[in-house]
Amino acid sequence: MLTWFGGQEYGNALADVLTGVREPGGRLPTTWPARESDVPVLDVTPVNGTMRYDEGAKVGYRAWLRSSTAPAHPFGYGLGYTTWAVDRATAPTEFGPGGVVEVHAEVTNTGGRAGNTSCRSTRRARTRPSTARRGGWSATR
Repeated sequence: MLTWFGGQEYGNALADVLTGVREPGGRLPTTWPARESDVPVLDVTPVNGTMRYDEGAKVGYRAWLRSSTAPAHPFGYGLGYTTWAVDRATAPTEFGPGGVVEVHAEVTNTGGRAGNTSCRSTRRARTRPSTARRGGWSATR
């Protein structure tokens, strides 16, 4: 188990998760590679006070898209004590640049325990297939 930013009640919270009293609600704030050689941008050390971005705008998830390598665990990955079904996802077929798009889906807890999950949406631009934009996240209980 990996924990982040425990805070004052860290011990109590960890005990509740380990004993099954509470659902582990966290999700990864980073992308984890399967192998070090899969990392699209490995050297992120400033030199003489300057951080170079030789990859241009292809940083973060865009670097992973460009590399065509599947990570071991993508941004937002997390496990819990229950299972989920996502059905009836809908989104408009047309929208303009910079427009707001609402994606709706029916999310059902199919397990025997209470839990939390998040839904993620990705949009690919028609004119530049190598780009993607991450949509908003909303919690589901």
